[in-house]
Amino acid sequence: MKTCYELTIPGQYPIKLEQYAGVKALFRVTYGADKRSNLTYAQACRDLGAVILHALACNGDINNDGE
Repeated sequence: MKTCYELTIPGQYPIKLEQYAGVKALFRVTYGADKRSNLTYAQACRDLGAVILHALACNGDINNDGE
């Protein structure tokens, strides 16, 4: 696995995007203990965005009252 991106928002679980070695279009998104594996590029985009927004909402950095 190659780590492509890591983010730690203070007080929240770490977020990591990894790409499988030798497989150009498969990814894994890790958010705390939650690991979503064998993701396509589009799935990884959606999941990475979702976990970043979730962490920001939990931290009080964004308002998601509309959901």
